[in-house]
Amino acid sequence: MATGTGKTITSLSCADYLFKVEGAIHLYILVPTLDLANQWMEETKKFLIKNVILANSENKNWYTEALSAINTKDSSYCIIATYATFLTKRFGDIISKATPQSFLIADEAHNFGTEKHIAVYPENIQRRLGLSATPDRYYDEQGSLEIYRYFGAEKEFTFKFTMEEAIERNYLCEYYYYPVIVQLSEEELEEYKSISIKLSKYFNGSTGSFKDNPIVTALLLKRKRIIHQASGKFDALRKILGELKNKGLPVKYLLVYVPEGNDDKIDEDDKKLINTYSRIIAKEFNLSQHQFIGLTTNRQRILSEFSTGHIAVLTAMKCLDEGVDIKRAEIAVFCSSTGNPRQFIQRRGRVLRTHPDKKYATIYDMVVVPSITNQYFESTLQMEKSILQSELKRVHEFAGLSLNHYQALSVLEHVAKEFNLDIYAKTDYIA
Repeated sequence: MATGTGKTITSLSCADYLFKVEGAIHLYILVPTLDLANQWMEETKKFLIKNVILANSENKNWYTEALSAINTKDSSYCIIATYATFLTKRFGDIISKATPQSFLIADEAHNFGTEKHIAVYPENIQRRLGLSATPDRYYDEQGSLEIYRYFGAEKEFTFKFTMEEAIERNYLCEYYYYPVIVQLSEEELEEYKSISIKLSKYFNGSTGSFKDNPIVTALLLKRKRIIHQASGKFDALRKILGELKNKGLPVKYLLVYVPEGNDDKIDEDDKKLINTYSRIIAKEFNLSQHQFIGLTTNRQRILSEFSTGHIAVLTAMKCLDEGVDIKRAEIAVFCSSTGNPRQFIQRRGRVLRTHPDKKYATIYDMVVVPSITNQYFESTLQMEKSILQSELKRVHEFAGLSLNHYQALSVLEHVAKEFNLDIYAKTDYIA
């Protein structure tokens, strides 16, 4: 089901039906983050199950509470755990006691396909429901297959509701999409060129892929950092904010996704980068903004103030991808180019949620492209073409459902032609 179309309510309705039919239910809900655990708890309490236990690092007594619930005869209960808690021995002890009345719901189920999770899948629970807008794991076919097997979806999904259907039936709002081309500076281009030449030695032109080599991984990460941190993105943001201001309407309900590093932690470079974006927003354009990162406290208060317009802009890094409930967001700026379909589909879903006072959403997407006319790329043309093709897939995916489909694609048409690529070719991403 597409992001924002009611996966939580749908699955809890299934649990509620079982509760009414059988008179009792033992519900296990797995989620990736503490924020989602709290959201699920609030939603679960709206149904008939009243004994809801949070099994995570914030509840030190969860094991005792869970044991008590399990050992109480004829009781119904719901245990909500993060995927991290699920891997602990204590949670393994709890779930090993699952009964025929047990029901497991895995939210953002693509997270359930790591080797560690697969090794301890609770096969003793027969009733299972996996929820995801993006069930395929990025570059992990085996993990995806294991998820499908566990949830009985090898042949077909139990239920599928695409973003296109959701927009057509007004579960999500319509949107305009504007790709923004960003060029590298001369210094960045020099470094990019140097890395590209080194990478070309490991590139297989016939398959369009790199050889499996740790050197390749290191070089790709280094070059990815150049793209993510391209200084031209600062001016691109200034241009976008300037255009929004010139419309004469208050600029608010705006999400800015800042480029990020290669792991989940926020390092010093990340802090410098998000601070620069924040200064542009707050100082140069006099907009109230708040950073939203993994360690941000008072998250619900911040999200509430953003949804009411008291905070105009949320500047996000390594956050606001999965499941976070934002009541009202109307504009999104993606400064972080990503070829990962899970990430950009989830982010798009954040801004397409409907609101009574919202007519449509607007998405700006920064796309960093190399220049074929530059002599630097003569020896690496085929490799650059393959990489640009991945970028254009994302652009095509975003543009495909937008209100300004052809206008959006035309922005990159000349770039695609230079590389002999078809910007109008159909993408295979699923939203």
